[in-house]
Amino acid sequence: MSAERKPSQVEGVESSVVTTIDQRRSSNVATEVAAQSNDAASIMSVIIQVAANPNVDVGNMERLMQMHERHVDRQASAAFSVAMVSAQKRIKPVTRNALNKHTASTYARLEDIDRAISPIFTEEGFSLSFGTADSRLPGHLRVTCECMHAGGHTKLYQLDLPIDAAGSGGKTNKTGVQANGSTISYGRRYLTQMIFNVTTTDDDDDGNSGAPPVEVLPPAPEALPPYPPEKFTENFPKWVAMILSGQKTAEHIVVMLGLKASLTEHQKKTILAIIAPSQEGAAS
Repeated sequence: MSAERKPSQVEGVESSVVTTIDQRRSSNVATEVAAQSNDAASIMSVIIQVAANPNVDVGNMERLMQMHERHVDRQASAAFSVAMVSAQKRIKPVTRNALNKHTASTYARLEDIDRAISPIFTEEGFSLSFGTADSRLPGHLRVTCECMHAGGHTKLYQLDLPIDAAGSGGKTNKTGVQANGSTISYGRRYLTQMIFNVTTTDDDDDGNSGAPPVEVLPPAPEALPPYPPEKFTENFPKWVAMILSGQKTAEHIVVMLGLKASLTEHQKKTILAIIAPSQEGAAS
């Protein structure tokens, strides 16, 4: 009488693997964030099923949790980049309509820049939080900005500026409080321009000075048929077993599948999120 074979952890969760179809990115941030949550939920559903197995190995459980965390971080970082590209594409040059009497030059005030671009970057899911920190440079103040995205990713920017206590002639013309306030205002303006690549101009024509050149695109190549979601769900446990056993890498499977059919971004991310134990050290 042969001993009954216990199902492996991978086999134990085969029936629980659920996939979703990645829709085209909407300009609505709430829709984008919801799509990211669905992606993460696919892996989390596998983790929940594994955790329900009384024979689950703690080491494997920890690797699954780390894999989920990396997947969520990658999604948030990717959403940040996509939104930043969209925001910078929509932001137009800001007019320099303020006059610096000391240098006889024009500049764009912080409030003018904010009024022009904040409706755009907030619609893309961004928010800015400014602060200060000690600078390693003597006589300087470090101005910081946390650029946060609704998808969960945050990027820190910082700028060291000399404390603005004197005028263009080098004579002190501000109190300590005024000098710090002026330096922070400069820092906020320059950091905002740096983060969203804002340019300034003397021309106030709302960007309507001539029609943009017509871009001629080459003919699109013949598209491959989409990979069927139901077939993806059926084959996914097999790919997981192959990756975890070291027979194939996730990248190899994505490339091979892409030669025959078109994978959605979600399908690619779901496969690439599976990391073999031998790759754990390199991934971390």
